[in-house]
Amino acid sequence: MKLGILRRIPELHGLTDEQYMNMSSHFKPERFVRGDQIVSQGEEGNKLYLLMEGSVDCHRKQDPHNPHEKPTLERKYGGYDYFGERAIISETARQATITVTSERCEVLAIKGDIISRFVGPLGHLRQRNEHLGLLRQVPALTMMLDSEVEHLLDEFKLVHYKERDIIIKQGDVGDKFFVIK
Repeated sequence: MKLGILRRIPELHGLTDEQYMNMSSHFKPERFVRGDQIVSQGEEGNKLYLLMEGSVDCHRKQDPHNPHEKPTLERKYGGYDYFGERAIISETARQATITVTSERCEVLAIKGDIISRFVGPLGHLRQRNEHLGLLRQVPALTMMLDSEVEHLLDEFKLVHYKERDIIIKQGDVGDKFFVIK
């Protein structure tokens, strides 16, 4: 079950089966009751959560520093959902508060530093996902399978050019494919 949920997390796409398996063995169960806040907007994001039982609401304030602002319901989560991935991958503060709405709630949690141990630097993973997103927007590549696009990305090399550098000259053989970032 854990593996199925992990594979649905877009920020983790591109991991190998071994990385998913290694990571899944390090989740720890945590239990909560109605009204408990699992995460709070503005706090450090140091865990990824898989919701195994129960339900939670996700509320967000536009201005988290305004004590008079009422949070807006962003989403309701049910069994086999996940949350907390954005703060870990982007290494930023939590963008919302997650509150338990069911009588009981059980999640599986894993710390961000453990994820990093198995998948490498999270910034690298974030950058890889950005590059995959860029490639998926190229019209000539839209018919390719995700696995083919991921393989293609592995063949790309990042090249930096200075202002006024000539990248392609008329008459050159077209043996390279460029994506401008």
